[in-house]
Amino acid sequence: MHFNSDDGDEGEKPICQECGAAFLNLDNLSAHFERCSIRKKKLLNERSIYMAGFNGKIDVNAVKELLTQFGKVEKVIVDKEWDRYSIAQFENSEQAAAAIKKAEIQMGNDKITITQARMKTDEYNFQPPEIQVDDILSELQKAENTSILEQMELIINAFGICNETRSLRIKICRFLEKQFGNYFNADIRCRLFGSSISGLGTKYADADINFIVGPLPGICTAVHANNRRELGNVPLAILTKEKLTYEEYSGLSKEVRQDLVYRILYDIHTRLGGISHVRSIGRAKCAVVRFLYNGELQCELSIGNMFSEKKAQFLTDITNSENDVIHKVLFILRLWAQTHGIFGTNSSNKPGAFKSYAFSLLFVAFLQDSKLIGPITFRGNEFIDDWVTDYIHPHLRINPSNETLISVIRGFFVYICQKIKENSVVSIRDAKIYEWEDFWVNAATIDARITEKFEKSFINVQDPLELSHNVCASVGRLVIGLLRRKAMLSLSKLKTASSFNLSSIFDLSAIQNGSNGNDTTNQSLELQLILVPELSPSKVLEAVNTVFEDILKLDLIPEQTNKRHKLESKALHGYSCYFSTCETWIGRRPIKREIQKKHKDLAIKDVEQMVSATIQRNSLGWDGKSNDPLLEFCVETLYDPDTGILSLQFRRNMGDTKKVTDIFHFFQQFFEKDNCQILRNILSIPFNIAPAGPMMMEKDGVVSPSSTPSPNAMEMD
Repeated sequence: MHFNSDDGDEGEKPICQECGAAFLNLDNLSAHFERCSIRKKKLLNERSIYMAGFNGKIDVNAVKELLTQFGKVEKVIVDKEWDRYSIAQFENSEQAAAAIKKAEIQMGNDKITITQARMKTDEYNFQPPEIQVDDILSELQKAENTSILEQMELIINAFGICNETRSLRIKICRFLEKQFGNYFNADIRCRLFGSSISGLGTKYADADINFIVGPLPGICTAVHANNRRELGNVPLAILTKEKLTYEEYSGLSKEVRQDLVYRILYDIHTRLGGISHVRSIGRAKCAVVRFLYNGELQCELSIGNMFSEKKAQFLTDITNSENDVIHKVLFILRLWAQTHGIFGTNSSNKPGAFKSYAFSLLFVAFLQDSKLIGPITFRGNEFIDDWVTDYIHPHLRINPSNETLISVIRGFFVYICQKIKENSVVSIRDAKIYEWEDFWVNAATIDARITEKFEKSFINVQDPLELSHNVCASVGRLVIGLLRRKAMLSLSKLKTASSFNLSSIFDLSAIQNGSNGNDTTNQSLELQLILVPELSPSKVLEAVNTVFEDILKLDLIPEQTNKRHKLESKALHGYSCYFSTCETWIGRRPIKREIQKKHKDLAIKDVEQMVSATIQRNSLGWDGKSNDPLLEFCVETLYDPDTGILSLQFRRNMGDTKKVTDIFHFFQQFFEKDNCQILRNILSIPFNIAPAGPMMMEKDGVVSPSSTPSPNAMEMD
């Protein structure tokens, strides 16, 4: 057994040298070693041989009989598409080694070559080059004294899809059309869509290609098969002779079509090269096969994905303006989002991040909110999946002056911070933001599919074409907080910038380092919660303390807590410090569900209190007396009875950085949930009373009250 372990280091974990997995102890490693899939593949590879040189159909029984001279053959795998090769698996590696040593063997009139079989790897480590903020700043240094429009054009020329990049993508489409034409007696089209056509993506963006099979006039040669499954499994060697017609292809299921396209692409990979890492994407809304072209460009071949193609065209049309000014602004904003993690940074966090299409629709919603464009007029003459897809789009006119362009960028950041909130739905089609209840009532009168399929999430943006689709359904709360935080930092940077320069929105390092830099002792979080006006300030502050002490079971540090609260005009300001000896913020959801099943009429504050008590009881080694503090933090509270705004500012005093980050993220969700449900419950505020008070507006680089409510929370770096 192979493993890494350093007996002198208690923190060193034994590691499986076959697959790289780490384990708590040697017993766990030993149990894993016997079933390690990588190890099993290597052992199988050692007792397998690869045979090539066949002419005509391969007879499995004849191959087995021929190889008995070397030992017992357990299995023979043949090339089902072309009968070019076979793989034989012996009982042990010694028998395989004897066959490999022979090198060649005669089978009838065919001279068969024998080599070691190669283990097929599932590894896919391709990562396209990333554009870093420093790359952008370096380009902008070349245009310090130019206009904002010229700076935008410089960035687009450096990082956008240029003519050369677009030509490569078109070349890939023509290559695919030619290769697929060998198997189809139909009109084959491979069309670019998305950022490859709109110009809104970077030069490293995936190439989105739509694979379309259309009819051809004339008599077609059909493949004779009794059902769809048989037709889908016809060897490619036969399809090159008796090509698949449009009518036959149309009769295939989505799964069979995807498998057929995968088989052809994989065959291109093995016979011609040029493409590699061919993979079918499971659970995709539309059938997709992904591959890598020449090891440098990732491509996604969608099969009959007319809707996505139409949506990409809609986005291009709706942001159309004189001299493409709005397109250039949107490119800059998408690049800003990409370089600040809004689209995710790796495969583990991309599923909960924004898609570029969803982010772009937020920009369209901002243009509508700013009255730059209005509602979209749909004609009703064209349909995809029974959704209307033909529309009249405006042609925007915008002054490309420095002041106007900076105003548009600043306005979008303000819109992100103030207008996008929970329990609301952004409707591009209607150019308005609905409250959730109003949206649901209205949706029921438009199309039943909306109420059946629309997924409510933290923020909701209705697809303007496919009305049942929430384009932000998968976006996580942490990413929303990150987007708002970066927007606030960019707003602050724009306010303090001495000149018109795009570097202000990209280079946030100075302002971030100014707030906390690399000093983790200044980890902080600020929440702006909107209750109702004219509450007793002292009761609000007592409610906050109740949440920490009674409900979440945190311990007050009296010597670091103000004995008296300080009045600031009519507002009341408090300061308290707490520590925790048990992670009562971890694993609450399943416990809460069980308690609510048993106690259906229990108030939410009592349910949450029971959850914390249960976590404490179940925590190994916790007794509430002798446990060391895990972390320590202070919180400043400020409630203004005139506006109903409650401000909570958290700062780290002590504790592991990850634990502090986790508890601050928990606070953000816990206090914000359902319009401050926990505080409303403690304060006995009826839930039919809507929050009232100002939302946060920028003023001289800081936030100050305005006249419209907003439940936004801002997480500080």
